[in-house]
Amino acid sequence: MQTFGFYKTIKTDSPKQKKACSKLHNIYNQIPDTEGCMDNIEKKDGCKGWCCMYQSPQLLYSEFLNLWHGIMKDWEVEDICDVIEKSLNNYVKGTTTKGCVFFDENTKMCRVHHKRPYNCRIYGITPEEEFAPRLARMKEAYKDVVDAVIKDQCHLIKTADGKEVTAEDTDTWWDKLVEIERGIGIPKDNVNDDMGGSYRTPHDHVLLYMLPDAIMQKLQEIRFIDNYEEKMGIVKQYMDAVRRSMFPNE
Repeated sequence: MQTFGFYKTIKTDSPKQKKACSKLHNIYNQIPDTEGCMDNIEKKDGCKGWCCMYQSPQLLYSEFLNLWHGIMKDWEVEDICDVIEKSLNNYVKGTTTKGCVFFDENTKMCRVHHKRPYNCRIYGITPEEEFAPRLARMKEAYKDVVDAVIKDQCHLIKTADGKEVTAEDTDTWWDKLVEIERGIGIPKDNVNDDMGGSYRTPHDHVLLYMLPDAIMQKLQEIRFIDNYEEKMGIVKQYMDAVRRSMFPNE
């Protein structure tokens, strides 16, 4: 995982990010409300939130800062530590299928639902001509990976007003999101999902934002350790250090 300066210089309470938050919510409000998800999670034979349990959506850095600001402001410190620990586990365990670190396995609910990013908001209502090629690429890329869970978008979800989202809609929303991302100071060449890009999974964002670059370099090495127990032992050491820094008086 490469690290870039914007993770250390652009903070949740910066003036540019505050403006970005307002613009993000304007875009989110343009996306139709959906139905079908929560109904099926709660059913006895429902989906149990498999999309969040097995998939980790990507989000732009401005979107991450938008939700992380609320987390740092409103969450208990131990709950924040829990997300950091999940992020460490996701990064070092080396498996292809990784659930979202904001998913609560006990309640089967998203812990940041009210500030969920664009990808989560259009999941299930993304135009088929846009989603199908993406799914085909994923299936081809991971066809030989035993533990990979690759599924189509959830067809239990639909727009509440019955209107279909078009490719023109998603192109417009995405272009606006890219403008917001560049507005907080992300270089144009970094607004992508390539190595070093700002379009990343939640666990990547959490680690890059919260941990020093030296630790991030060490984590890259830990990923290649074959012994799972050894990996988890190192993660525990890091989490002990994180908790000491966040609970200085204990």
